[in-house]
Amino acid sequence: MEQQGLKDHALFIGGPVAKNQLFFLHNLGERIANSLACGHDIYFSGDFDSLIEYLDSNGYDAIKLKFFVGYSGWDENQLEEEIKEHSWIAANNIPSSYVFEENQTALWKSCMELQGTKFKMIANFPKNPNEN
Repeated sequence: MEQQGLKDHALFIGGPVAKNQLFFLHNLGERIANSLACGHDIYFSGDFDSLIEYLDSNGYDAIKLKFFVGYSGWDENQLEEEIKEHSWIAANNIPSSYVFEENQTALWKSCMELQGTKFKMIANFPKNPNEN
């Protein structure tokens, strides 16, 4: 079996801010220096050299890892206002395991289906409405 490497990980677009910076989510906790706990065994970034050192020593078998370029950010109270205006579909019932879901094509649909009948319909919209 060929050993997995960083080149085998997908790179996602995290948002329009800091598009020249790399961020990552992982499940290694404090084994990666300067990681920030997000809850549910999910950690944000940390020292990249620490990540590489860990991977060189321990391999990739037990790690969950996702890379992003850029991030989305809001001014103070901006996101709350946008949620009130229904600019976002805010949900609190998405399983934390979805963060590291490998099947990205089905992820949006799975999340929308969890929101009930109204959003299940949205989940089935074609990417291009002209193809309906």
